[in-house]
Amino acid sequence: MSSSTIKQNQLPCLTAPRRQGTGVQEIKEHAAPGSILIMDIYSKRLLALKGVKATNEGFNFALDFSGDKENMLKAFVESENLSLGEFYFMGHKTKKGTLGVVTEIIL
Repeated sequence: MSSSTIKQNQLPCLTAPRRQGTGVQEIKEHAAPGSILIMDIYSKRLLALKGVKATNEGFNFALDFSGDKENMLKAFVESENLSLGEFYFMGHKTKKGTLGVVTEIIL
């Protein structure tokens, strides 16, 4: 393993409290250009659910998927100066709507 190889426990956690940002840029700084980051991004609706609050996990980032979810995701990725790969919206076929997205982000 080379000194530039990043171990999993050295990557910033996207749910950990941070001064600002989403953590994606911190990951990009340590990744080879063109690397693919797989991430799930939760909806604000999911984070508002009572059961999620009861877990006391530190979710500090979510997107509002109540409207045009695809454009919301694209706008987020573009705001980070990244490219969007494939994605799948979880819960999009339900009456209550999208709970989050699993997505490839090209660094």
